[in-house]
Amino acid sequence: MSRRSQAPIWLGAVISVGAMVTACGGGGDGIAVPPVAQNPAPTFAKTCADLSGSAQAQEKITAAEALQNGSFQASASSTALTGLPEFCRVAATLTPTPDSKIDVEVWMPKDWNGRFLGTGNDGFAGRIVYQALADGLKRGFAVANTDLGTSNRAALVGRPEMWIDFGHRATHLMTTFGKRVVNTLYQKAPSYSYFHGCSTGGGQGFHEAQQYPGDYNGIVAGAPGQFRTGVHIGILWNYLSTRGDQNLSAAKLTLLNKGAVAACDKLDGVADGIIGRPDLCKFDPAVLQCTGADDDTCLTAAQVKGAKQIYAGVLHKLTGQTYYDGMIPGSETGGWNVGISPPSATNVPLPQIFQTVFGPSWTAEQFDFGADIDTMDWALGPMVNAMSPDLSAFQKAGGKIIHWHGMSDGVLAYTMSQKYWDSVNKQMPGESQKFARMISAPGVNHCGGGAGPDAFGGLLSHPFAGDPKRDLLTAVQAWVEQGTAPDGLITTKFVNGDQKQGVQLTRPLCAYPNVLKYNGTGDPNNAASFSCGAP
Repeated sequence: MSRRSQAPIWLGAVISVGAMVTACGGGGDGIAVPPVAQNPAPTFAKTCADLSGSAQAQEKITAAEALQNGSFQASASSTALTGLPEFCRVAATLTPTPDSKIDVEVWMPKDWNGRFLGTGNDGFAGRIVYQALADGLKRGFAVANTDLGTSNRAALVGRPEMWIDFGHRATHLMTTFGKRVVNTLYQKAPSYSYFHGCSTGGGQGFHEAQQYPGDYNGIVAGAPGQFRTGVHIGILWNYLSTRGDQNLSAAKLTLLNKGAVAACDKLDGVADGIIGRPDLCKFDPAVLQCTGADDDTCLTAAQVKGAKQIYAGVLHKLTGQTYYDGMIPGSETGGWNVGISPPSATNVPLPQIFQTVFGPSWTAEQFDFGADIDTMDWALGPMVNAMSPDLSAFQKAGGKIIHWHGMSDGVLAYTMSQKYWDSVNKQMPGESQKFARMISAPGVNHCGGGAGPDAFGGLLSHPFAGDPKRDLLTAVQAWVEQGTAPDGLITTKFVNGDQKQGVQLTRPLCAYPNVLKYNGTGDPNNAASFSCGAP
């Protein structure tokens, strides 16, 4: 079989985005919005201990315990989670193949809101995200999480069944196992099921929508790692672009970021330290090139070259097209360091995905940005990528999805999210607005943080839980259960990221392809002074 594979059908396409136009209203801090009704269901119908014998084939229950003291500590070295309601904890190991070992936990509160919540992971996973379980539990959900079957990352090399588990099977099995356990404990199936995740977790959400469209009624997918092979090839590109004398230190990244903001901050109509219109930004890092000795106030010619390569993105040598978009100006301190390893590094971060395809002795310098890209997509793409533009089965099942992405994300290229929805609109013209929104978050880094306001639900632990205008999980619930589309969303930035210190600014959240614009008058720290409109 040829090493070459057919590129994803959405790459390089020139696609109309008119179907994605949607209005996004402003608003101040005093908006009163009714929360989504929780409708508590009856409490436990069986004891937690009853679940210890509920395993089916290829499942092993490793814990079934009732916890009533308000806290949970996974291990002696982990931080205790506190303020928890009384709940039943079930842990299990799932083995759908002889080469699988998927750990799953399901936490079920005594006072249940009647809903199931699946939660995502990050990176190459390999652990249960207990904070996500705790946050979902506090909201009243029966909540589940999985390690994606990658507790031993080194074992991933050359193990296709483990890659299938990581890509999509573990999340689906977590969901079916979790719902069955919930039904057994409460003697009542969940009335609605939701998924919430970012990065790898966002990719999990898209795998669910595309491959298992009946699993969830609503999905919140942030900064999604849905184009997994592309993401890692992009990280490799950034790694090779900053080797040797092209290496960019933390101080140089800060310098680049300040230069980009100075050049492009005002393009949305106001100077606020946030690049709201990166699509208009033409920042050239050469303006920072040293005229004298090299120090942290300038870039060498080699460092300018490296930065330009990262902004440009991955060029496919055989097609001449951009395979994976570059990082946009403003993202320099939002995650570039993930791909820029210390000069002493001997290989790209997370090399297992490449070593699976090219052998355990593979090193970054051996990669060919032509044939090897095609080989990666052919060998692993069907296992780990979720790039199908056909979401019709999810739509027909009544599903709703909110996809959000920080525009200053320095790990996963923000514009790849735009391109994905361009492809959906070409595949499903006029349909996407009926069940989907892609939300752009100016100034927000990978899954949160950055100069922009990020308190809108990128994490489950959130001060606006229950407000469908300020919290994405609640917003998708309102869309599913009440038919209220998530328009007019607002996000908040707290002083020094601390809610106790008060609100620094608020902004509307715009749905792609609309962009954020300052109205020309009014307090630039108030969302009411901005609106969303066509570019």
